[in-house]
Amino acid sequence: MAELARCEKGEWVLTSEMAELLGLPVHYLAKVLQTLGRKGILQSQRGRQGGFRLADSAGSITVYDVLRELDDLGSLESCIMGEADCSDATACPMH
Repeated sequence: MAELARCEKGEWVLTSEMAELLGLPVHYLAKVLQTLGRKGILQSQRGRQGGFRLADSAGSITVYDVLRELDDLGSLESCIMGEADCSDATACPMH
């Protein structure tokens, strides 16, 4: 996500380029990016000029948003950051 956030607005990034830069297997990263695309965190485009990009501005996508789409966070009963009071009204930095 950080690599996509560093890109120019509207720039498409190839999965293979990102995988090489991050040292990740292409197929693994492709599955993660496709999942985030289906969930609306990323946009995807096929073809030579395609790839992935953020669906919204980097500042509006939180780590929690990404984790919520990739993991079952329903089992979390407390704040990820250990805050005593963490809700939509009193959100921690990760919320």
